[in-house]
Amino acid sequence: MAEVASTPRSSQVALALYDLVEGARVTHLWGRLGWQDIRRRYRRSTLGPFWITISMGLLVGVLGTLYGGLFKVQATNYVPYLTLGFVIWTLVNGLITDGCTAFVNASNIIQQARLPLSVHVYRVVWRNLIIFFHNAVIFVVVAMVFSVWPGWTALLVIPGMMLLLLMDEWLSVGDRHLVEKARERLEEFVDRAGILVLASQKNANLLKRVCTKGVLLDAGKLRATGPIGEVLGDY
Repeated sequence: MAEVASTPRSSQVALALYDLVEGARVTHLWGRLGWQDIRRRYRRSTLGPFWITISMGLLVGVLGTLYGGLFKVQATNYVPYLTLGFVIWTLVNGLITDGCTAFVNASNIIQQARLPLSVHVYRVVWRNLIIFFHNAVIFVVVAMVFSVWPGWTALLVIPGMMLLLLMDEWLSVGDRHLVEKARERLEEFVDRAGILVLASQKNANLLKRVCTKGVLLDAGKLRATGPIGEVLGDY
């Protein structure tokens, strides 16, 4: 019977950090792979990736007009917030959804080439950032049309984006101890900032620590809602 040698905790963390650093160095590789994913998705379209911008613009325009009329709110107050919400949520949803299948979709490359595993995570992050930058154009246009200036506090989006992407990296490629540290930092940040956390996760332990209420959807229908522990029990 074969014996499996246990790797010290410090060595595991070092290996994970080494993988992240080595993956970050080959920007030309995951950069091209991420961009190729976008081009492949819209290869049959004349407009190419700009369909991302057009589809987001149509979505915001239709929903802004429809719900603005239903809720009797001024477009100046409603449309900019709606646009920004959709742009940010598209990024968060893309990172969560694509992150779950990052290694599965790259299984052929993993089996054929010896590369840092973080390359495939960087590829996912870069692909979603490209989509985000295309969608961000819509918010710039909306802000100019409605003469909206978010103020200097809008610059806080820069460290916020860095934190979001960094947490995605830690929770995707790190070992158990590194992921645990990342969760502790996330909990500490949430407690200090006192912010609302909207999480779409399959990790029950992370949801129990960060969230207080849960919503369980099945095929678009509401199955359960309430304290996170009870909702996870139904799941």
